[in-house]
Amino acid sequence: MNIARMITCALLLSVPAGSQSGLPARMSSESEDVRILRLLEHDWLDAYREGDADKMGRILADDFVGRWGDGSTQTKEEQLKAIRTGEEKHLSNHLDECNVRVYGDTAVVTGLQSEQSVLEGRDGSGTYSYTDVFVKRHGQWQVVASETKRVTGRSARERLIGSWKQVSSEEALPDGSVVQLDEVALLTYDRSGHMSGQAMRRSEPKQRIPSDSTYQSNGYDAYFGTFTVDEEKHTVTHHVEGSVARQLVGKDLVRSYSFDGDRLIMKPTSADEHWTVVFEKNRTY
Repeated sequence: MNIARMITCALLLSVPAGSQSGLPARMSSESEDVRILRLLEHDWLDAYREGDADKMGRILADDFVGRWGDGSTQTKEEQLKAIRTGEEKHLSNHLDECNVRVYGDTAVVTGLQSEQSVLEGRDGSGTYSYTDVFVKRHGQWQVVASETKRVTGRSARERLIGSWKQVSSEEALPDGSVVQLDEVALLTYDRSGHMSGQAMRRSEPKQRIPSDSTYQSNGYDAYFGTFTVDEEKHTVTHHVEGSVARQLVGKDLVRSYSFDGDRLIMKPTSADEHWTVVFEKNRTY
């Protein structure tokens, strides 16, 4: 068995039984299920790093079967044994992308995850794609099937390509307080190296927002141009060609980036700016 197979299926169902049962029963079933599955993935990764077979045992269904990139299969008992004996060890792991589809009491989760891992003395580190199937039984989700495949050569630039919608935006003020901004925004990167971004303020905060004077015009922020990525520094630079704020034209706007599952987190690199914007990749319609 290879380290990837366990980790990727492990990505997905890591909320212990108690965590699921403690959630409000009246929440919208599909949206709440999606939230639970995302939480499960992170808890599952914790179980791998901590070598916690008991936690993992609550996540895997008794009839679990994993089919891995080398063609082998693994049952629940076999997977838990590898964790208990230390055959499978994970120094670190991270959920890079997670796409959840819920169909009643069945869910399919696909995505990417990266890891630093060792299997019986062999290096299993790398990036893996995964497809996991979950079934809700007696009100709790468990994984019943998992399949993984090693992915090579997927760069941060490749991950940026696409359309991103804003899910949150906040800015720290000079007095130390943090304002949550009420905005809608869209950010796009294409394979030709071009980008565009636009945001509209739906309601104005009572406080003065320092960055407004730089980027906004009448509650709207928009610019376009080209972009370059520095993967060592984890930065993407927007080379502005046109903007509603004309003083930005010709400037290079450097942003730090990080990925959390299927979310993109951006912050300024300038010491004079103190904001954070979180995006989520748009699905294909």
